[in-house]
Amino acid sequence: PEKVFTATTEGTGGAKWRWPWRWRGGFQNSSSMVTRRMTRKDIDKIRRCKIQTDKWVATYPVEYYLWYIQRFARYCWVVETEREIVGYLLGKAEGIPYRAHVTAIAIDERFRGKGLARNLMKILEREADKESCEFVDLFVDEGNKNAVDFYTRLGYKTFRRVHHYYSPGQHALDMHKAMSTDPSKATEKRGKDITTEEMQRWNVF
Repeated sequence: PEKVFTATTEGTGGAKWRWPWRWRGGFQNSSSMVTRRMTRKDIDKIRRCKIQTDKWVATYPVEYYLWYIQRFARYCWVVETEREIVGYLLGKAEGIPYRAHVTAIAIDERFRGKGLARNLMKILEREADKESCEFVDLFVDEGNKNAVDFYTRLGYKTFRRVHHYYSPGQHALDMHKAMSTDPSKATEKRGKDITTEEMQRWNVF
């Protein structure tokens, strides 16, 4: 069977990494929690779950989730308990150079600190390597220190600052992590800061 790293929620010391066994189309994290691919049936649950009350989490239209599931199913995952969805990841792979992108990742605050977000990121990186992506990139609000620190611990580097990405005066960090097809890590080297208008004008994302 295919091997991937997955997290268990044993103890209070964070994630314990082990080889998982397949269950219900995903990977079992504990006796009552599973990580699996996102389906159409999950969309309404995601839009109504407690995760959406977090100020850093965006709620997207139904069509947005559908587009991702239909085109990039291997990059869309949920974490669920027996009763509810407590985390999810939306991602995709496209562009020149070919790269994977983390569009959204969120974990219910009641379940943070258990390695679930790290596990989702590892799954996305595994899929990116399988598709020969040169790197994974993401945008994060530079004011969200916890998120910036989290990605830094995972090995992501700030490629550039995107001015006014979220709103006037609210900037984003464009962070990169090189995959195995870029052993020199050239895609992580610091680039030139840019504005949102320049990104749209030059179609640089």
